[in-house]
Amino acid sequence: MGKVTKESFLSNVAEHKLEVLLDNGLYRHLKVRNPKTSNQWYQITTWPDYLCISGDMGCFTFSRIEDMFQFFRDKDLGVCLQYYAEKLQAGMHYRDAEGIFKEFSIDEAKKYARELKRERITEAGRDKDAIRKIHEDFENLLKAEEEHEFYRELQDLDYDLCDLPDFYEFKYYYIWCCYAIAHAINLYDQSKQSN
Repeated sequence: MGKVTKESFLSNVAEHKLEVLLDNGLYRHLKVRNPKTSNQWYQITTWPDYLCISGDMGCFTFSRIEDMFQFFRDKDLGVCLQYYAEKLQAGMHYRDAEGIFKEFSIDEAKKYARELKRERITEAGRDKDAIRKIHEDFENLLKAEEEHEFYRELQDLDYDLCDLPDFYEFKYYYIWCCYAIAHAINLYDQSKQSN
């Protein structure tokens, strides 16, 4: 699937058109889609203090200020992924929703493991037996393919798991939807200016 960038998002929605289904003050319902296909269509629904994006790319509801268009409005499609995540509505706190917008990155975890391995080899100096043991110890860790396997192997190395960095990254669909919100608001603003 790759990473979502502003450029890749804009390519995805190049043929999308805005349909305003409701526009009554803070109560809005916008639908954005390519008229030729339902692929990657989405809709934005707002009511006082809330904005919900739903459709082909997922569903996320945010709350921050009375008019959420003001909160997300950005002509350049700048997105503040972490700040937006803090405004997600799920459970009692945005951390309850973390599984919705973040996922474990095995690539980041392995990058960290390779750095840790290099540090241990440096500490071993010229001790060939110690270096051979380090290579053996890290072999399974660097072969890990998923989160639980990675942590189990790391724990087997007697590594203090409390000192680990965050190996999580924002999910593809969450990033895409954050861009889509700003995109829809831009289309909405353009439609208001042309009327």
